[in-house]
Amino acid sequence: MIHRILPFFMLIIAFSLGLGAYMSYEAVRSSFLGTLSQRMQTVGDQIATAIRSSQSFGIELEEQTTLPALLQREAVAVRYLKRIDVVTAHGEVLYSSQPEQVGRSPEGDARWTVETGLSNDLGETIGSVVVRMDALAAQATIRQLAGDLALRSLPIVLAALLLAGLGLLLILRALKRRAEHLAPPSEPLRAARPQVQELEDTYRRAAAELDGGRT
Repeated sequence: MIHRILPFFMLIIAFSLGLGAYMSYEAVRSSFLGTLSQRMQTVGDQIATAIRSSQSFGIELEEQTTLPALLQREAVAVRYLKRIDVVTAHGEVLYSSQPEQVGRSPEGDARWTVETGLSNDLGETIGSVVVRMDALAAQATIRQLAGDLALRSLPIVLAALLLAGLGLLLILRALKRRAEHLAPPSEPLRAARPQVQELEDTYRRAAAELDGGRT
């Protein structure tokens, strides 16, 4: 009985531990991507602030010729940053940390893009700062984090399985011994039935004789 129950419970324990490890991985992944997104947003905000500062001196977006050098410096300085584009309201790249992108339509997966809007003194949208993450580098880091987490978790999972299995085996054996101790043995009861029947017959005869003597 124990040998049939134990594998079932071990399977449940293994599934629970595996689910816990996966949730830990998702937490690490989400934290990394969240931090990366915030860093890219900070870069976009800083560039947007520089553009607005120039606008406050009457320099229109199309006239801010120092922007390409600023974009290139930021793109080199920040890890996991692939490209920074300043895009017009018509969707055309006006400035870029990669000069060959100028005049083109923005390209890239929106999931790896952070955008900061730009507007003029009248509140009209004039464009946006688009910061593109290096998806390949970020995904490589995520895979490395997953590998490190798996290597660190594997000994813990195996030890937990071993301890849980031993503990469950001891509990099941203790329950079995207790059940055997509390359950009345069947064979002695069957052997004692004739003696019990004889005692009942003797009791009835004695009771009948007492009743006859009274009458």
